[in-house]
Amino acid sequence: MSMQMNPRERALAFIVGTLLAVAATFILGKIFLGHQRELSRQRAEKTIALISMRTLIAERELWEERDAWLNQNQPKLDNANSAGVDLLERVKKIGQKRGLTPTEAQIGIADGTGKSAGRNAYQAVSVSFTVKGRWQELVNFLYDVQSPTSFLVFEKATLQLDKEDKTQVSGTFKLAQWFITQ
Repeated sequence: MSMQMNPRERALAFIVGTLLAVAATFILGKIFLGHQRELSRQRAEKTIALISMRTLIAERELWEERDAWLNQNQPKLDNANSAGVDLLERVKKIGQKRGLTPTEAQIGIADGTGKSAGRNAYQAVSVSFTVKGRWQELVNFLYDVQSPTSFLVFEKATLQLDKEDKTQVSGTFKLAQWFITQ
């Protein structure tokens, strides 16, 4: 039995249908706009990655030269146990050259990285020590320690004026040397 709708029912059905259509359009529009924003974000990320890759490809020879230089000049780690002692002796020699004596020296635990994508694995050997002296002596000491071919880096450095003698500076350092383990 199909009944005919009177004009009020038709108007009510039209209003309900229109509201459902508007709600469905609103929900679908919100979903589509969310997807569009996400796709725009992904496109921007991929564009940046593409630019980075093109730059790396354009500079490939430079990075291959740097890799060859590192493999040629970076020291190889023969014995992790003696490397810390050797590093401490090296620091003491540089300190003596500048009239400084490292004190409170501690040899750290060797810290390494795994081999990745056919590249060499690297391992850091560290020492911690304190040095006290004049500003100029300390600056020269820091300069001598960090030459480009020494593969030494100060992981931590704290400088402060000596409380008893204001012409003296006390520094506490953690110094690491990086080695190729293969």
